[in-house]
Amino acid sequence: MKSSQFLGLFIPIAIGYLILLLAGFSELSSWIKPLLIPPLILAVFFHSNFWSKKLLLAALSFSWVGDVVLIFAPLSNWYFISGLLAFLSAHLVYFWIFRKENQTTKTAFNTFLLVSLVIVIVFLIGILSLLLPHLGDMKIPVAIYAITICSMLSAALIGFQNFPNTSKYWILGGAMSFVLSDTILAFNKFHQPIEMASFMIMLSYLLAQYSITTGILKIQSKN
Repeated sequence: MKSSQFLGLFIPIAIGYLILLLAGFSELSSWIKPLLIPPLILAVFFHSNFWSKKLLLAALSFSWVGDVVLIFAPLSNWYFISGLLAFLSAHLVYFWIFRKENQTTKTAFNTFLLVSLVIVIVFLIGILSLLLPHLGDMKIPVAIYAITICSMLSAALIGFQNFPNTSKYWILGGAMSFVLSDTILAFNKFHQPIEMASFMIMLSYLLAQYSITTGILKIQSKN
C-alpha cells in the first residue's frame, strides 16, 4: 500500500512545482526540484521485490542526482556536464531494464516496429545534424547522449510488442516524453531559445519519470 501512496504523492508535488515554474518563481521552484523524484524512489522501494527493483532504484537515483546538479548549471559548464553524465547513466539503466524485461518473449519485427525504428534513426540523424554545428567542445558528449536516449526509446519500442497489457503504453509514453524533454533542452541551450522552455522540459520530464516507473511496476502485477 505504501508503494501506491508514494506514487500518488508524486503527482501533487509535481503539479505544485510546475505551477511555480509557470508563474515565474524559478528560485522557489529550484528548492522544490530535489523533492520531485524521491516519492518515485520510495514507491519502488516499498514495492514487493522484483528482479529489476535495484536497477529501477538506480535509474531514479541517477535522475535525482542529475536534477540536483543541474540546479547549479548556470554557475559552471562543469555542472551541466555532470548532470548530463547522471542522466546518461539513468538512460543506460532504463535501456537495460527494457531489454531484459523484453527477453521473455520473442519479438516479432512487424511493420510497426520497423517503421518506428527507422523514424528513431532519422530523428537521431536529423537532430544531430542541426545541433552539431553549435556544440563546440560538447559535440562528443551530446552525440553520445543522443545515441543513448534514442537507444532507450528503441528498447521501449521493441518491448512494446511484448510488455503485458497497459504497462507497454506507460513505458513507451514515458520513453517518448524523455526524448521530447531532452530535445527541447538541447535546442533551447545549443540552438535557439524556446519560449517557456523550462516549463515544457520539466513537464515532459516529470511525465516521463512517472510513466516509466508506473509501467515497470505494472509489469510486476501484469495489469
